[in-house]
Amino acid sequence: MKTQLLIGIISILLVSCAGEKIKTEQSQKSARSIVLNEAVPKEEANNMITVVGTIRRKHIEGGFWGLDSKDGKKYMPSGLNKDLLIDGMIIEVKGIIVEDVMTFQQYGKTLKVKESRIIDDSDAKVLNSH
Repeated sequence: MKTQLLIGIISILLVSCAGEKIKTEQSQKSARSIVLNEAVPKEEANNMITVVGTIRRKHIEGGFWGLDSKDGKKYMPSGLNKDLLIDGMIIEVKGIIVEDVMTFQQYGKTLKVKESRIIDDSDAKVLNSH
């Protein structure tokens, strides 16, 4: 009797864990196709930059999301689709550096994101909250 109960509990746990893995994989796959294309005024289009980098969740100063570029620069992404805020996600964004804004984080320049796409999500870690 105890053995059957133990087997039942283990079966439930395994099914539950497999379901969570499937949900995580599905959310990452659905995020792969997310592209944010915001209309860019002509005067801003000339100032747009392209950054390839890794999304990082920082747990200092109240917690925030940062973008660490491949060339070592740090940015505070503004307007990035929340589905792309996954620690370790490598993305490409196009946007405009915003000079007239202050943040508590002082992590890097604020980058107003106009377009984004996933490059690699193999090291992405889905966290409990955004």
